[in-house]
Amino acid sequence: AAAQGADAGTARDLASRGRAAYDRGDFATGCPLLDEAYRIDGTLLGAGFALAECREKEGKLATAHRTFLEIASKAEARGEERAVEAKARAAALEPRLPRLRVDVSEAAARVVDLEVTVDGRPWPRAASGVAEPVDGGSHEVAASLPRGPAWSTRVEAPEGATVGAAVPFQRATSSSSAPTAPTTPQAEATGGSDFPWATAGLVTGGVGGGCVGLGVVLGLVAKGSYDSAA
Repeated sequence: AAAQGADAGTARDLASRGRAAYDRGDFATGCPLLDEAYRIDGTLLGAGFALAECREKEGKLATAHRTFLEIASKAEARGEERAVEAKARAAALEPRLPRLRVDVSEAAARVVDLEVTVDGRPWPRAASGVAEPVDGGSHEVAASLPRGPAWSTRVEAPEGATVGAAVPFQRATSSSSAPTAPTTPQAEATGGSDFPWATAGLVTGGVGGGCVGLGVVLGLVAKGSYDSAA
């Protein structure tokens, strides 16, 4: 009980300092303090709401959207009017959210030990082909196997756009059957792997009434990974 009380006191202190920094426009100081306060004590909905606002100011719209929805759910369970405002703030962010779609080929989907990650975090197979909200900016999409080469590419996710990357895995029956591609500054083909990566394209969506065009050609990789950008 004493430890819990100390944690609660620490969380309230962090929330107070974080809110003060946020109010004076010091997001670099305020956001981490609010984040830590809310992590320690998830019942501090005021700190959580301020954290969501802070993330929105930083341009981390998906994180802000997710936090507003979480606050709305908790506030609703407690019968607080804050739930209405939190839902409204989340809804206002919806059209601005960048979204990322990772397409896994049929061949790749049949490989049990294939791991797909986005920014180093596992991307659930259930999310394959589904555009999920992400914070804006550059994101690394990677795929790897316990043995054989890894593959990766980077995609830029502008505000309001849906972008995607295709995992181009193909299982070869022998090293001689590995596909080949011409060597370019962006793509280097090498043979000798039972787990080659095929050529793939990057899929993009539109922003508002216009479109964001990103084109990426991915080659074969035998060692390490490579990045390609439009």
